[in-house]
Amino acid sequence: MKINIVLILVFVIQTMLFGQSKTPVRPLYIPFSVDSEYGLMDTLGNEFAEPGKYDLIYNKNDFRYYIIGDRIKDADYPKFTYWLMDPQTAKKIDLGDLIDDDPVMRIADTAWYHFHKDNKSILASPLSNKSFAFDQKYTEVSGTKLYDTLGKYPTQLFFAELEDYDKEVWKLVDNKLIKESKIKKSYTIETVGTYIDSSYYRRNFAIGIAVLTTKPVAETKQAPAVANGKLPPPVITPIDNDGNEDEFYANIYDKDLKLVGTTKTSEEELSKIFQKSAKVGNYLIASPSIGGGIIKQTGDDHSVDLNETYAIKRILKSRGNYGTQEYYFVRKEADNQVTEIATLVDTKPNWAYFGNQKLLSFFFYTDKRLSAYFDYNGVAMPKGKLMIPAKYYNEKQDPAFVPYLFK
Repeated sequence: MKINIVLILVFVIQTMLFGQSKTPVRPLYIPFSVDSEYGLMDTLGNEFAEPGKYDLIYNKNDFRYYIIGDRIKDADYPKFTYWLMDPQTAKKIDLGDLIDDDPVMRIADTAWYHFHKDNKSILASPLSNKSFAFDQKYTEVSGTKLYDTLGKYPTQLFFAELEDYDKEVWKLVDNKLIKESKIKKSYTIETVGTYIDSSYYRRNFAIGIAVLTTKPVAETKQAPAVANGKLPPPVITPIDNDGNEDEFYANIYDKDLKLVGTTKTSEEELSKIFQKSAKVGNYLIASPSIGGGIIKQTGDDHSVDLNETYAIKRILKSRGNYGTQEYYFVRKEADNQVTEIATLVDTKPNWAYFGNQKLLSFFFYTDKRLSAYFDYNGVAMPKGKLMIPAKYYNEKQDPAFVPYLFK
């Protein structure tokens, strides 16, 4: 009997851990803003931190962590330092000193960020026990994936910048960072990309890198063939420059960092090397999306039922001799009637996400500029409550939202 109880306990613990890794935990503290000043309230309706306590709050990963930005005083332009907050405790997640609010690498839905820790640069995530350590501290680390021309077999690549602006190129191989080469500060690195068109989408991706040179060449020089098809890791050595910033001469490397040519970085010349349409562009990793506007600005009707209670409807109203069409956030009533809660002219909704389920993030542009979440299904926070303390939402805002405030 004791053995069976132990086995049951182990199974329960493993199930809990697996569930936590797959399903986000509902947050306790929710961000809101008043005139671009950020605060927090809890899901019981209490104000935890008043607006202005935080200069920025980014909810970049389904309420599993927040990125907090603290403005640097006396800076010539808006500049911030960053740290990660646990939405369950409103305390700092200590993985080191966060250098940038944008991720350097992403695997599935997990983003890794650049931290300084123990006088080294590391890539770490609050959603993973893994971390990836470089051999020293860098001022900036950016990442991209290089693919073959069919968009397959990715190589994870990093560009790490030193304090004197020299750069190093690193690869991630079998969960280990490997240094490939060092490039002098006077030389630019750009990614080379292509695309795949289908009837449903167009996918853009990187297939190589171009390292600035300064000495024009008469023609494209292909790298020599090697019997076993392999080359040792290349030493990326720039040569002299002709000063052309738009179409510069460069050493061109493929996804395996094999030198495949030295040429001018025009689309024509790059396409010759890769035997496919190719050009220089920005193919660094993109930030996790916070959700786009949910209403498309076209002539079609983009009304949408959110659930059995709430919807976004396009409504025709008469104004004098003219009829105007506007979208409203509405509550559905009996007999196909609706109660208008807010016009989307002054209240802009964006999708927000919790796991695979949707909720709304509203931005109000009337008396005060407010932002607040509204979870119409109750998947992440109290159902049908506008997550902002009532005292910041006065009568000059949309009055139909008042019943949805915590009182």
